[in-house]
Amino acid sequence: SEIAKEFRSAITTQVSSFFDEKKAVRNFKDFFDIATTEAMRNLNSLELQASGVVVSYLKATQKEQLPRLDYPKSVNMKNYVELDHTTIKNLEIFKTIGGENKGSLLSVIDKTKTNGGARLLRQFLAMPLIDKAAISERLNIVEWFNKNPVASEKLRNLLESVGDIERSLSR
Repeated sequence: SEIAKEFRSAITTQVSSFFDEKKAVRNFKDFFDIATTEAMRNLNSLELQASGVVVSYLKATQKEQLPRLDYPKSVNMKNYVELDHTTIKNLEIFKTIGGENKGSLLSVIDKTKTNGGARLLRQFLAMPLIDKAAISERLNIVEWFNKNPVASEKLRNLLESVGDIERSLSR
């Protein structure tokens, strides 16, 4: 596939036992130091298994120190427009057709001041909302900042001095 070709150097094959459900769930429980997955009711069995496989991969590749992770959360994709790789590429959301960042939608609208804000903007672009009320809520926030430029600028200046909280917490 096109994606496999593009990420060939980053893809590592694993033996099928790596994806064993019982092993994955056991690794998940060990990593989060929990006796049961009862608290993970928001995850279906495949999501739980996939989370365990990620933990297994981290254990295999991050031998010195495992990163600190929050419990996984299930995302209901019914709330978002699903954009496939080809659509994202053709719409030049993150890169132009020529592979450049400059000229992409992201490069034109990205005025973020923090790494966390940049990640959130990328997420918003990759997963556009479907629900009219959620879209209106987001637009109301944007409108408020546009109507209050002094408060907006003060907040932007404050955010410039904030470190990457999300990354710091994951250490």
